[in-house]
Order: sequence, then C-alpha cells, then structure tokens
Amino acid sequence: MNASQNLWTTILTVGPALYLGIKVAWWLGILAYLIIAVLNIGLGWLSVTTLPPQWLGIAGYIKMVSIAVLVVSAGLLVGTHFGLV
Repeated sequence: MNASQNLWTTILTVGPALYLGIKVAWWLGILAYLIIAVLNIGLGWLSVTTLPPQWLGIAGYIKMVSIAVLVVSAGLLVGTHFGLV
C-alpha cells in the first residue's frame, strides 16, 4: 500500500471511533472501533473470495467509506435513542 492508501485506511478506521467517542460516549467509541475491525475483516474476506482481482482496489475504497458511514450513523442513532447526544 502506498502512503495515500495508508492514510485513507487509518482515517476511516480510527476517525469514526474517535468521533463517536468524543461526541457521544467514550464506550461507544471503543465499541465502534471493535465493530469497524470486525466488519473490515469480514467484508475484506468476502470481497477477496468473491470479486475478480481487477475490482479489489475500488472495492477496498468503497468498503471503508460504507463501513465508516454505517458505524457513525448507527452510533449517532444509538446515542440519540439513549439520550447521550
């Protein structure tokens, strides 16, 4: 991976967890990081086993963005539901 891919992966892996940990609750940030890690492993394995090799690059970028959006929106929904936001 080159430097821009490493930066992209780091920002989209740690960023949503930090955002939820600071904005909502610290334990939700830890939970978000664990969920991001599990989803990355699962969807990464699924994409490697099912997609053709020429699609893996773009699938990696789309996967990270979609996981980040899903985790942040779910975290804000949980925070709003329990009155943490």
